[in-house]
Amino acid sequence: MKTIDIVVPCYNEQEVIAAYYEETSKHVAAINNYSFRYIFVNDGSRDNTLLLLKGLAADHDDVRYVSFSRNFGKEAAMFAGSQELDNLVVILDDNGMQIDGYTDAVNAVRPLDRRWASFGWETICVNGHDFNELEHAFPRARSIKKRPVAIIMSTVKGKGVSIAEGKLGSHNMPLSPQDVETALAELQ
Repeated sequence: MKTIDIVVPCYNEQEVIAAYYEETSKHVAAINNYSFRYIFVNDGSRDNTLLLLKGLAADHDDVRYVSFSRNFGKEAAMFAGSQELDNLVVILDDNGMQIDGYTDAVNAVRPLDRRWASFGWETICVNGHDFNELEHAFPRARSIKKRPVAIIMSTVKGKGVSIAEGKLGSHNMPLSPQDVETALAELQ
């Protein structure tokens, strides 16, 4: 059986970590011939993210975590590229927003494909809402040798849910029972 590691970056995610793990676990359990492990990367969170990750790891054999005192992600990406780690695929959700503002205003990193390529990575850019494109990206990533691969998904935050779609304030926003009912109806 092959193992897939799901690497989850975390920054002040205390409100969503448990739900993310539970929901993702339901979906990957239906995938045959693979086992899945979660590696949560706490990148300097100032809330209770680390405490929750420790609890998840204690309660679930498929959960690991690492915790950085501040944002060290770029160093890990540069190292992976320099070591030609061709068994590593990173999936980036590029919706142009982050918890504290628009990505380009907070930390100008675009274009992402060129940034990751400068670290020695192969990049594959896809429409993150097009499952056909995503389905074709994974075999392509597997075929690339002597380089890690970054699949960069261009997405719209909250796509298909009117109260969240394209809205900066929708990151970690609480939903009322009525909001949940409306969102589920819109996604049908």
